Amino acid sequence: MIKNNDNVIEKLWIKYLPFIKFCLIGVTNVAISYTIYYILLILGLNYLLASAIAYLIGILNGYIWSSKFVFNANKSINNMVKFFIVYISALFINLGIMYICVDYYNMNKLIAPIIAIGVGTIYNYTLNKIWTFRE
Repeated sequence: MIKNNDNVIEKLWIKYLPFIKFCLIGVTNVAISYTIYYILLILGLNYLLASAIAYLIGILNGYIWSSKFVFNANKSINNMVKFFIVYISALFINLGIMYICVDYYNMNKLIAPIIAIGVGTIYNYTLNKIWTFRE
């Protein structure tokens, strides 16, 4: 009976390991992007422009690590272009969510990106798995 439970846990681990790795890389991207975002806010940049700049810098880090560590794919121009398309489309979703949170719900400008990141993580992983780095 224990062996059967171990098998289920192992299958679940194997199934969700790429998403776990993607989230770990995402934590790195968030740390990089959020630090840049915060610095740009201190420098007086508009929060949407600061978010866009920080996000674009995080994309490069994400591609380098996602291609090998998560999806075990060779880096190629085709995959890189697809990756950037996914993340640029996610950027617009991110900015839309931030705009709604800050300008309509008066959410703190330092909290709003956290909401946007949650939505973006699921969106980015799904599109990268089924399109960019199709297995």
